[in-house]
Amino acid sequence: LDAPTGLALITVAEGGENAITVASGANARMTPGHLPADLSPFTHLLLQGELPAAVNREAARRAHAAGLTVLLNAAPVQAPDPELLAHVTHLLVNETELAALAPAGGRVDGDGGGVDREVEAQARALRAAGPEAVTVTLGARGSLTVAGAQTYALPALPVTPVDTTGAGDTFAGVLAAGLPLPGALRTAGVAASLTCTRPGAQDAMPTREEIQANLR
Repeated sequence: LDAPTGLALITVAEGGENAITVASGANARMTPGHLPADLSPFTHLLLQGELPAAVNREAARRAHAAGLTVLLNAAPVQAPDPELLAHVTHLLVNETELAALAPAGGRVDGDGGGVDREVEAQARALRAAGPEAVTVTLGARGSLTVAGAQTYALPALPVTPVDTTGAGDTFAGVLAAGLPLPGALRTAGVAASLTCTRPGAQDAMPTREEIQANLR
């Protein structure tokens, strides 16, 4: 593509929370015609919101038809797309993205068990749109996943956050490794927590050995 590589500009507050501004560059110019024709060598497809909706939609459709596990990390969040969700195996959202995508709409606020019950209800409403599982990452509260009749509420690894940049990407990447639930969720949560303990994105992601040590 005759366009600059996409660029993300990240600022981090004193408590570790981040704000990200994205200049999409070549990502925004991708079309379904750039997708590979043969998906047979692959078992999983991980999508995210920095590509045009038409590209994600077609990629998910092809992968689903080929029998791949399709994961969608809905960040940055786009408009609800029922056709895309119909081909997603596992949807990953944070609370803000959940509120934007869930059929009930609205805002999730407050704290404690009441919020997590509302989160679960919204996740189940979103799951009815097509995904087999919906995971909501809850920051320091861990994650909540609905899959079939099961609900998995997993706490976060207690850490002192330095920079939360890349935590969601780490969670999605570890989850895409293909481990069965709920072990995959616990492993992904530990990995994401460890990412928050150091500055940066890719450089902050933990090794397999670090993850295993903290799982123990």
